[in-house]
Amino acid sequence: MTCYFKGAEVQGGAGRGTRLRFLAAAFIVYLLQLVAPLTLLVPGVARMQSGLAARGRLNSVLTVAPESSGAASPVEPSPTAPAVEFDDVTYTDGGRTLIHGAAFAAPARGLTAIVGPSGAGKTTLLALT
Repeated sequence: MTCYFKGAEVQGGAGRGTRLRFLAAAFIVYLLQLVAPLTLLVPGVARMQSGLAARGRLNSVLTVAPESSGAASPVEPSPTAPAVEFDDVTYTDGGRTLIHGAAFAAPARGLTAIVGPSGAGKTTLLALT
């Protein structure tokens, strides 16, 4: 058996076993040359799949029909009216009072902070709005 590697003829010295080892080594070298292109291809395919998924989500949002308000003209709120106003609010869940006597007004514009220790009911209070 005669093998050709990069245009050069290779003869096995001790017989068939030497030639098979050479062929196996050549095959492994060719496989190793495929590693670099594959490491570039795999992330590209993953990026393409995530892009196609994002395009699908965006298309589903863009095809939604616009909502109509149902009113002839939009109602403008008073500039001094609060956006949210709580007056003596109590919230009970499962027989346990979580919020008792909460009272505050948050303006429509600006920044309002609700602060308190962990478990004080800040998230529960915001979920009531």
